[in-house]
Amino acid sequence: MASPHLRHQSSLEAILDFSPITALAPDQRVRAKDILTRLFEYYRQSPPPSPIDPASKLQPRKYKRADLLGLVCEFAVSEQGRDRVLRYLLTSLLDNETERQEEQNQQQQATLDISDILTTFADFDSWDQPRKTAVAVRIEQTADNLVDHFFLPLRASGIKTPQPTPNLASGTDILPIGTSNRLSNLRAQCLIRDHHRCVVTRHFDMSEADSRYRRDGADAKDDGGRLLTEEKEDPMFLEVAHIIPHSLMSGSNAELSPAKKYVLQVLDMFDPGITNLINGQDIDRAFNALTLTPDMHHLFGSLHLNFEPIPDQKHTYVIRSVGPFMRSSRFPLVRTLLTAPNKTIDPPSPRLLAIHRACSMILHLSGAGNYIECVLRDEDAMM
Repeated sequence: MASPHLRHQSSLEAILDFSPITALAPDQRVRAKDILTRLFEYYRQSPPPSPIDPASKLQPRKYKRADLLGLVCEFAVSEQGRDRVLRYLLTSLLDNETERQEEQNQQQQATLDISDILTTFADFDSWDQPRKTAVAVRIEQTADNLVDHFFLPLRASGIKTPQPTPNLASGTDILPIGTSNRLSNLRAQCLIRDHHRCVVTRHFDMSEADSRYRRDGADAKDDGGRLLTEEKEDPMFLEVAHIIPHSLMSGSNAELSPAKKYVLQVLDMFDPGITNLINGQDIDRAFNALTLTPDMHHLFGSLHLNFEPIPDQKHTYVIRSVGPFMRSSRFPLVRTLLTAPNKTIDPPSPRLLAIHRACSMILHLSGAGNYIECVLRDEDAMM
Protein backbone atom coordinates (compact mmCIF):
# COMPACT_ATOMS: atom_id res chain seq x y z
CA MET A 1 0.00 0.00 0.00
CA ALA A 2 1.34 3.40 -0.94
CA SER A 3 1.96 5.95 1.78
CA PRO A 4 -0.73 8.63 2.26
CA HIS A 5 1.58 11.26 0.78
CA LEU A 6 2.39 9.24 -2.33
CA ARG A 7 -1.22 8.16 -2.70
CA HIS A 8 -2.34 11.78 -2.58
CA GLN A 9 0.35 12.80 -5.07
CA SER A 10 -0.80 10.09 -7.46
CA SER A 11 -4.37 11.28 -7.07
CA LEU A 12 -3.39 14.85 -7.87
CA GLU A 13 -1.56 13.72 -10.99
CA ALA A 14 -4.79 12.09 -12.14
CA ILE A 15 -6.69 15.33 -11.49
CA LEU A 16 -4.09 17.30 -13.44
CA ASP A 17 -4.53 15.07 -16.49
CA PHE A 18 -6.79 17.68 -18.06
CA SER A 19 -9.18 16.85 -20.85
CA PRO A 20 -11.40 19.36 -22.65
CA ILE A 21 -14.02 20.58 -20.21
CA THR A 22 -16.73 23.20 -20.33
CA ALA A 23 -16.29 26.43 -18.46
CA LEU A 24 -17.97 26.83 -15.11
CA ALA A 25 -21.31 28.56 -15.19
CA PRO A 26 -21.29 31.96 -13.42
CA ASP A 27 -23.32 30.60 -10.49
CA GLN A 28 -21.00 27.58 -10.20
CA ARG A 29 -17.98 29.86 -10.11
CA VAL A 30 -19.51 31.93 -7.30
CA ARG A 31 -20.44 28.80 -5.32
CA ALA A 32 -16.99 27.27 -5.83
CA LYS A 33 -15.23 30.38 -4.55
CA ASP A 34 -17.59 30.61 -1.57
CA ILE A 35 -16.99 26.96 -0.64
CA LEU A 36 -13.21 27.33 -0.85
CA THR A 37 -13.40 30.45 1.33
CA ARG A 38 -15.30 28.46 3.98
CA LEU A 39 -12.92 25.50 3.78
CA PHE A 40 -9.84 27.69 4.07
CA GLU A 41 -11.31 29.64 6.96
CA TYR A 42 -12.08 26.40 8.80
CA TYR A 43 -8.48 25.28 8.24
CA ARG A 44 -7.09 28.55 9.61
CA GLN A 45 -9.20 28.21 12.75
CA SER A 46 -8.78 24.43 13.20
CA PRO A 47 -5.57 23.21 11.56
CA PRO A 48 -4.88 19.50 12.01
CA PRO A 49 -2.17 18.63 14.54
CA SER A 50 1.29 18.27 13.03
CA PRO A 51 3.48 15.35 14.16
CA ILE A 52 6.56 16.50 16.06
CA ASP A 53 9.78 14.62 15.37
CA PRO A 54 12.70 16.10 17.37
CA ALA A 55 15.16 14.08 15.27
CA SER A 56 13.88 15.38 11.95
CA LYS A 57 16.26 17.58 10.00
CA LEU A 58 13.59 18.67 7.51
CA GLN A 59 12.69 22.33 7.29
CA PRO A 60 9.45 23.12 9.17
CA ARG A 61 6.65 24.10 6.83
CA LYS A 62 5.80 27.51 8.23
CA TYR A 63 4.12 28.84 5.11
CA LYS A 64 0.40 29.59 5.00
CA ARG A 65 -1.09 26.63 3.16
CA ALA A 66 -4.66 27.89 2.80
CA ASP A 67 -3.36 31.25 1.61
CA LEU A 68 -1.16 29.52 -0.96
CA LEU A 69 -4.11 27.62 -2.45
CA GLY A 70 -6.24 30.74 -2.51
CA LEU A 71 -3.45 32.67 -4.23
CA VAL A 72 -3.10 29.95 -6.89
CA CYS A 73 -6.72 30.62 -7.78
CA GLU A 74 -6.33 34.41 -7.59
CA PHE A 75 -3.27 34.52 -9.85
CA ALA A 76 -4.50 32.13 -12.54
CA VAL A 77 -3.78 34.02 -15.74
CA SER A 78 -7.05 33.46 -17.58
CA GLU A 79 -10.73 32.82 -16.80
CA GLN A 80 -10.40 29.29 -18.12
CA GLY A 81 -7.36 28.87 -15.90
CA ARG A 82 -9.30 30.02 -12.83
CA ASP A 83 -12.03 27.51 -13.66
CA ARG A 84 -9.42 24.76 -13.87
CA VAL A 85 -7.90 25.78 -10.56
CA LEU A 86 -11.31 25.80 -8.88
CA ARG A 87 -12.04 22.31 -10.21
CA TYR A 88 -8.60 21.10 -9.19
CA LEU A 89 -8.83 22.42 -5.64
CA LEU A 90 -12.35 21.23 -4.95
CA THR A 91 -11.66 17.81 -6.43
CA SER A 92 -8.44 17.35 -4.49
CA LEU A 93 -10.13 18.40 -1.23
CA LEU A 94 -13.14 16.14 -1.71
CA ASP A 95 -13.60 13.81 1.25
CA ASN A 96 -13.95 10.19 0.17
CA GLU A 97 -16.30 8.74 2.75
CA THR A 98 -16.64 5.30 1.24
CA GLU A 99 -12.88 4.53 1.29
CA ARG A 100 -12.89 3.17 -2.27
CA GLN A 101 -9.81 1.44 -3.55
CA GLU A 102 -7.05 3.78 -4.69
CA GLU A 103 -7.54 3.26 -8.42
CA GLN A 104 -11.30 3.69 -8.22
CA ASN A 105 -10.88 6.82 -6.14
CA GLN A 106 -8.52 8.37 -8.71
CA GLN A 107 -10.96 7.61 -11.51
CA GLN A 108 -13.85 9.08 -9.53
CA GLN A 109 -11.91 12.21 -8.59
CA ALA A 110 -10.73 12.85 -12.13
CA THR A 111 -14.20 12.58 -13.69
CA LEU A 112 -16.62 13.71 -10.97
CA ASP A 113 -18.92 16.43 -12.22
CA ILE A 114 -18.45 19.86 -10.67
CA SER A 115 -22.13 20.02 -9.77
CA ASP A 116 -21.76 16.89 -7.64
CA ILE A 117 -18.72 18.35 -5.90
CA LEU A 118 -20.51 21.62 -5.13
CA THR A 119 -23.49 19.71 -3.79
CA THR A 120 -21.25 17.57 -1.59
CA PHE A 121 -19.57 20.61 -0.02
CA ALA A 122 -22.75 22.68 0.30
CA ASP A 123 -23.47 21.46 3.83
CA PHE A 124 -19.85 21.44 5.02
CA ASP A 125 -20.74 23.40 8.15
CA SER A 126 -22.90 20.50 9.36
CA TRP A 127 -20.26 17.81 8.80
CA ASP A 128 -18.93 15.91 11.79
CA GLN A 129 -15.47 16.71 13.14
CA PRO A 130 -13.55 13.75 11.62
CA ARG A 131 -14.85 14.57 8.15
CA LYS A 132 -13.91 18.24 8.51
CA THR A 133 -10.48 17.28 9.78
CA ALA A 134 -10.00 15.07 6.72
CA VAL A 135 -10.55 18.12 4.50
CA ALA A 136 -8.08 20.15 6.58
CA VAL A 137 -5.49 17.39 6.09
CA ARG A 138 -6.13 17.43 2.36
CA ILE A 139 -5.59 21.19 2.31
CA GLU A 140 -2.13 20.63 3.75
CA GLN A 141 -1.40 17.75 1.37
CA THR A 142 -2.51 19.73 -1.68
CA ALA A 143 -0.47 22.80 -0.73
CA ASP A 144 2.60 20.71 0.11
CA ASN A 145 2.35 18.82 -3.16
CA LEU A 146 2.30 22.05 -5.15
CA VAL A 147 5.27 23.38 -3.20
CA ASP A 148 7.33 20.18 -3.45
CA HIS A 149 6.51 19.15 -7.02
CA PHE A 150 5.86 22.47 -8.78
CA PHE A 151 7.15 25.59 -7.06
CA LEU A 152 10.36 24.11 -5.67
CA PRO A 153 11.61 22.54 -8.94
CA LEU A 154 10.54 25.65 -10.87
CA ARG A 155 12.54 27.83 -8.48
CA ALA A 156 15.52 25.45 -8.41
CA SER A 157 15.85 25.42 -12.20
CA GLY A 158 15.15 29.13 -12.70
CA ILE A 159 18.74 30.39 -12.52
CA LYS A 160 20.37 27.60 -14.53
CA THR A 161 20.07 29.03 -18.05
CA PRO A 162 23.19 27.91 -19.95
CA GLN A 163 25.30 30.83 -21.18
CA PRO A 164 26.84 30.00 -24.57
CA THR A 165 29.42 32.04 -26.42
CA PRO A 166 27.42 34.53 -28.51
CA ASN A 167 27.27 33.94 -32.23
CA LEU A 168 26.30 37.36 -33.49
CA ALA A 169 27.00 36.43 -37.09
CA SER A 170 23.94 34.18 -37.04
CA GLY A 171 21.56 37.12 -37.15
CA THR A 172 17.96 36.22 -36.35
CA ASP A 173 17.83 32.72 -37.84
CA ILE A 174 17.17 29.85 -35.45
CA LEU A 175 19.48 26.94 -36.19
CA PRO A 176 17.74 23.57 -35.68
CA ILE A 177 20.96 21.77 -34.79
CA GLY A 178 21.40 21.23 -31.08
CA THR A 179 21.01 23.08 -27.85
CA SER A 180 24.33 24.94 -28.01
CA ASN A 181 23.54 26.54 -31.36
CA ARG A 182 19.97 27.30 -30.29
CA LEU A 183 21.18 29.07 -27.17
CA SER A 184 23.84 30.99 -29.12
CA ASN A 185 21.13 32.15 -31.50
CA LEU A 186 18.84 32.98 -28.58
CA ARG A 187 21.51 35.14 -26.96
CA ALA A 188 22.20 36.91 -30.24
CA GLN A 189 18.50 37.56 -30.82
CA CYS A 190 17.88 38.85 -27.32
CA LEU A 191 20.86 41.21 -27.47
CA ILE A 192 19.68 42.63 -30.79
CA ARG A 193 16.06 42.93 -29.67
CA ASP A 194 16.97 44.46 -26.30
CA HIS A 195 19.48 46.86 -27.89
CA HIS A 196 22.38 45.14 -26.09
CA ARG A 197 21.03 46.33 -22.75
CA CYS A 198 19.71 44.71 -19.60
CA VAL A 199 15.93 45.15 -19.69
CA VAL A 200 15.93 46.11 -15.99
CA THR A 201 19.06 48.18 -15.28
CA ARG A 202 19.74 49.31 -18.89
CA HIS A 203 23.45 48.44 -18.55
CA PHE A 204 25.09 48.02 -21.96
CA ASP A 205 26.71 44.68 -22.80
CA MET A 206 30.45 44.61 -22.02
CA SER A 207 31.38 42.31 -24.92
CA GLU A 208 29.54 44.45 -27.44
CA ALA A 209 30.96 47.66 -25.97
CA ASP A 210 34.49 46.26 -26.22
CA SER A 211 33.91 45.26 -29.86
CA ARG A 212 32.59 48.70 -30.77
CA TYR A 213 35.42 50.50 -28.96
CA ARG A 214 37.98 48.43 -30.83
CA ARG A 215 36.28 49.23 -34.10
CA ASP A 216 35.27 52.89 -33.63
CA GLY A 217 37.37 54.16 -30.73
CA ALA A 218 35.90 57.17 -28.94
CA ASP A 219 33.15 57.37 -31.57
CA ALA A 220 31.66 54.04 -30.48
CA LYS A 221 27.89 54.36 -30.11
CA ASP A 222 25.05 52.33 -28.65
CA ASP A 223 22.17 50.97 -30.72
CA GLY A 224 20.37 54.29 -30.47
CA GLY A 225 23.32 56.32 -31.75
CA ARG A 226 24.46 57.70 -28.40
CA LEU A 227 28.16 57.75 -27.55
CA LEU A 228 29.19 54.94 -25.25
CA THR A 229 31.62 57.29 -23.55
CA GLU A 230 28.59 59.19 -22.23
CA GLU A 231 27.12 56.15 -20.46
CA LYS A 232 26.31 56.86 -16.81
CA GLU A 233 26.99 53.24 -15.83
CA ASP A 234 29.92 51.05 -16.84
CA PRO A 235 29.03 48.20 -19.25
CA MET A 236 28.44 44.76 -17.76
CA PHE A 237 28.55 41.24 -19.12
CA LEU A 238 24.93 40.35 -19.87
CA GLU A 239 23.17 37.00 -19.85
CA VAL A 240 20.11 35.48 -21.46
CA ALA A 241 17.50 34.48 -18.90
CA HIS A 242 14.63 32.13 -19.71
CA ILE A 243 11.22 33.15 -18.37
CA ILE A 244 10.12 29.52 -18.10
CA PRO A 245 13.28 27.52 -17.32
CA HIS A 246 15.15 25.93 -20.22
CA SER A 247 15.67 22.68 -18.30
CA LEU A 248 11.94 21.88 -18.26
CA MET A 249 12.12 20.91 -21.93
CA SER A 250 15.51 19.23 -22.05
CA GLY A 251 14.89 16.10 -24.11
CA SER A 252 11.94 15.25 -26.35
CA ASN A 253 8.38 15.16 -25.01
CA ALA A 254 8.60 11.37 -24.87
CA GLU A 255 11.73 11.65 -22.73
CA LEU A 256 10.37 14.14 -20.20
CA SER A 257 10.40 12.79 -16.66
CA PRO A 258 7.14 12.49 -14.68
CA ALA A 259 8.40 15.34 -12.47
CA LYS A 260 8.81 17.68 -15.47
CA LYS A 261 5.46 16.63 -16.91
CA TYR A 262 3.83 17.47 -13.57
CA VAL A 263 5.35 20.98 -13.60
CA LEU A 264 4.15 21.52 -17.18
CA GLN A 265 0.65 20.34 -16.28
CA VAL A 266 0.44 22.85 -13.45
CA LEU A 267 1.68 25.61 -15.78
CA ASP A 268 -1.12 24.64 -18.15
CA MET A 269 -3.58 24.92 -15.28
CA PHE A 270 -2.59 28.56 -14.72
CA ASP A 271 -3.09 29.39 -18.40
CA PRO A 272 -4.52 26.53 -20.51
CA GLY A 273 -2.51 25.98 -23.68
CA ILE A 274 0.54 27.89 -22.44
CA THR A 275 2.81 24.85 -22.70
CA ASN A 276 2.19 24.76 -26.45
CA LEU A 277 4.24 27.97 -26.66
CA ILE A 278 7.31 26.36 -25.08
CA ASN A 279 6.96 22.85 -26.42
CA GLY A 280 10.26 21.16 -27.28
CA GLN A 281 12.79 23.50 -28.86
CA ASP A 282 10.36 26.43 -28.61
CA ILE A 283 11.50 26.79 -24.99
CA ASP A 284 14.55 28.50 -26.52
CA ARG A 285 12.64 31.08 -28.54
CA ALA A 286 13.12 34.80 -27.95
CA PHE A 287 9.59 35.24 -26.54
CA ASN A 288 10.70 33.11 -23.57
CA ALA A 289 13.83 35.08 -22.73
CA LEU A 290 15.16 38.38 -21.44
CA THR A 291 18.58 40.05 -21.46
CA LEU A 292 19.72 40.64 -17.87
CA THR A 293 22.81 41.40 -15.82
CA PRO A 294 23.96 38.38 -13.75
CA ASP A 295 22.50 39.77 -10.52
CA MET A 296 19.14 40.58 -12.14
CA HIS A 297 19.17 37.11 -13.75
CA HIS A 298 19.63 35.55 -10.32
CA LEU A 299 16.79 37.58 -8.80
CA PHE A 300 14.47 36.90 -11.74
CA GLY A 301 15.25 33.18 -11.85
CA SER A 302 14.78 32.82 -8.10
CA LEU A 303 11.33 34.46 -8.43
CA HIS A 304 12.35 37.51 -6.40
CA LEU A 305 11.75 39.84 -9.34
CA ASN A 306 8.58 40.05 -11.42
CA PHE A 307 6.99 42.07 -14.21
CA GLU A 308 3.49 43.49 -13.70
CA PRO A 309 1.90 44.71 -16.95
CA ILE A 310 0.54 48.25 -17.11
CA PRO A 311 -2.92 48.18 -18.73
CA ASP A 312 -3.22 49.69 -22.21
CA GLN A 313 0.55 50.22 -22.51
CA LYS A 314 2.04 47.60 -24.81
CA HIS A 315 5.07 45.75 -23.43
CA THR A 316 5.27 48.17 -20.50
CA TYR A 317 5.71 46.78 -16.99
CA VAL A 318 6.19 47.74 -13.38
CA ILE A 319 9.20 45.68 -12.27
CA ARG A 320 8.96 44.79 -8.59
CA SER A 321 11.21 43.00 -6.14
CA VAL A 322 9.80 40.76 -3.41
CA GLY A 323 11.23 39.24 -0.27
CA PRO A 324 12.23 40.60 3.14
CA PHE A 325 15.78 41.42 1.99
CA MET A 326 14.72 43.19 -1.23
CA ARG A 327 14.54 46.81 -0.11
CA SER A 328 16.52 48.27 -3.01
CA SER A 329 15.64 51.85 -3.86
CA ARG A 330 15.85 50.78 -7.51
CA PHE A 331 12.43 49.10 -7.30
CA PRO A 332 9.69 49.38 -8.27
CA LEU A 333 10.53 50.85 -11.66
CA VAL A 334 8.69 51.13 -14.97
CA ARG A 335 10.19 49.77 -18.17
CA THR A 336 8.91 49.58 -21.73
CA LEU A 337 10.64 46.62 -23.31
CA LEU A 338 12.61 47.49 -26.43
CA THR A 339 12.04 45.91 -29.84
CA ALA A 340 14.34 44.83 -32.65
CA PRO A 341 14.93 47.48 -35.33
CA ASN A 342 13.28 45.33 -38.00
CA LYS A 343 10.53 43.97 -35.67
CA THR A 344 11.37 40.37 -36.69
CA ILE A 345 12.34 39.15 -33.21
CA ASP A 346 9.48 38.30 -30.87
CA PRO A 347 9.21 40.40 -27.68
CA PRO A 348 8.98 38.62 -24.32
CA SER A 349 5.60 36.92 -24.08
CA PRO A 350 3.15 38.72 -21.77
CA ARG A 351 1.55 35.35 -21.00
CA LEU A 352 4.81 33.79 -19.89
CA LEU A 353 5.74 36.87 -17.83
CA ALA A 354 2.28 36.71 -16.22
CA ILE A 355 2.85 33.11 -15.11
CA HIS A 356 6.31 34.00 -13.79
CA ARG A 357 4.78 36.89 -11.83
CA ALA A 358 2.01 34.64 -10.50
CA CYS A 359 4.54 32.17 -9.12
CA SER A 360 6.63 34.98 -7.64
CA MET A 361 3.67 36.57 -5.85
CA ILE A 362 2.19 33.27 -4.62
CA LEU A 363 5.48 32.24 -3.00
CA HIS A 364 6.04 35.69 -1.51
CA LEU A 365 2.55 36.27 -0.10
CA SER A 366 2.12 32.74 1.28
CA GLY A 367 5.57 32.53 2.84
CA ALA A 368 6.39 29.39 0.85
CA GLY A 369 9.25 31.23 -0.85
CA ASN A 370 11.16 31.38 2.43
CA TYR A 371 10.61 27.66 2.98
CA ILE A 372 11.92 26.83 -0.51
CA GLU A 373 15.01 29.01 -0.05
CA CYS A 374 15.78 27.18 3.21
CA VAL A 375 15.36 23.79 1.54
CA LEU A 376 17.67 24.74 -1.33
CA ARG A 377 20.20 26.19 1.10
CA ASP A 378 20.21 22.93 3.09
CA GLU A 379 20.61 20.91 -0.10
CA ASP A 380 23.60 23.04 -1.13
CA ALA A 381 25.17 22.57 2.29
CA MET A 382 24.92 18.79 1.95
CA MET A 383 26.66 18.70 -1.45
